[in-house]
Amino acid sequence: MSVEVGSKLHGKVTGITNFGAFVELPEGSTGLVHISEVADKYVKDINEHLKVGDEVEVKVINVKEGKIGLSIKKAKESAGASKNQNSGGGGNPRRRSESFEAKMNRFLKDSEDRLASLKKHTESNRGEMDHTKTENQHIDFCRKVFNGFSTKTVSFLNSLLYNTKHKHITVL
Repeated sequence: MSVEVGSKLHGKVTGITNFGAFVELPEGSTGLVHISEVADKYVKDINEHLKVGDEVEVKVINVKEGKIGLSIKKAKESAGASKNQNSGGGGNPRRRSESFEAKMNRFLKDSEDRLASLKKHTESNRGEMDHTKTENQHIDFCRKVFNGFSTKTVSFLNSLLYNTKHKHITVL
């Protein structure tokens, strides 16, 4: 059995250092679980999580120059994800199955609320608005709402929202 990136294996902790734990894999190969890959939370002392002789399930995250990088955290995540998929659950189903129109409606509502809040905050602090700053903050907000969309698409949606709010509807 060769060690391939993405495979999940069972191993035994053979050594612990301040930067991680060495795990013996099937067929005698050894890999390193970096301290950042031991648990989902911050690990200050790896000895609080692992000890020599522990049996652990690991996921191979990289193989470079004969060195095997392992992760306990990702092995648990992928096990949890497959359980959720089998039970019909999973991440955030609303985001996956949400239509473009629903996303756009949510975006418009969130954007209007956010713009109103920004305008109120800016006007109360200065007496007059700095439109450039507010529009840049709004574009940043748009990027967060439409995570994964290109900057060009976010700018288009932002301009569409801006033109619609000011009754300058552009026919596409």
